[in-house]
Amino acid sequence: MSEEVWKQHPIYTDHEVSSLGRVRRYLKPFKMSNGYEHVSLGGVKKRDYLHALVMEAFVGPLPQGLVTRHLDGDKTNNSLANLAYGTYAENMLDRVKHGGGNHGSRHGMSKLTEEQVREIRGKVSLGWKPAYVAGQYGVSRRLVTMIAAGKRWTHV
Repeated sequence: MSEEVWKQHPIYTDHEVSSLGRVRRYLKPFKMSNGYEHVSLGGVKKRDYLHALVMEAFVGPLPQGLVTRHLDGDKTNNSLANLAYGTYAENMLDRVKHGGGNHGSRHGMSKLTEEQVREIRGKVSLGWKPAYVAGQYGVSRRLVTMIAAGKRWTHV
């Protein structure tokens, strides 16, 4: 028996035909609103995340209590070299490292920008009273004190 060879069909380009008379189809991933890519393997209603399929196929099932991490922070880079199982905490640290997440001025309830936080730290370090600085920026004295002490806005 000869070795099976696969070739892309010239008209149906999302299909390959084999020299042994078999056909396989490429599934184009769809990008979801959360940024992850998925394909539908188990029916129309079931969505299979591409990163999860890659890890299951090459590493094994997702261990209980772990998540699949994108090491470079790119949700569409589903190559095996970019994926790893890890804890939720590790995944959140990855997000911060790659500039994701809703911390700082990206948080919907934030009253300050990163630049304003730098200004606040500078003013307090020069001896300005936290209550006075708080009034300038429309925040509490306690928040100004915590920013100056490095306990809030730690990423700045």
